[in-house]
Parts: sequence; structure tokens; C-alpha cells
Amino acid sequence: MKILKYSSIGGFVSHYGWSSVMESVKFGVPIIAIPMQLDQLVNARLVEGLGVGVEVKRDLNGRLEREEVAKPQR
Repeated sequence: MKILKYSSIGGFVSHYGWSSVMESVKFGVPIIAIPMQLDQLVNARLVEGLGVGVEVKRDLNGRLEREEVAKPQR
């Protein structure tokens, strides 16, 4: 959590567990979400809907494509 308070941090990649969401909102740091399971999927949709993060979309087989991971960074 100490890292997120630095102004040089422009965002971070997270699985979107609730603690990560709360830390991101607290410090105003956008998240690039790669949810894996359980509440992480709901958290990703919620935060994306609020406009404070983006979810990396997976292909039809559930795999991550490098282009999709790089897209939010542009």
C-alpha cells in the first residue's frame, strides 16, 4: 500500500481482490484488472463501471492476449 501513495505511480495491474480495489480508490490510482475468480469478476465490473479501472478482456478460451494487456496502457 505504501507504493500506491507515490505520485509517480500512474496505475497498477491487479487481480482485483477487494483489498486492491480499496487501496486503489483510497490513493486515486487506476487499476488494470485481470480478475481470476470469485468476487474479483464482480469487483472488476464495478470498478470499470465507476471509471476508476479497466478490465483486460480474455479470448474465447479464457487466455490473455498480449495486445489486450497492453491496450489499457496506451
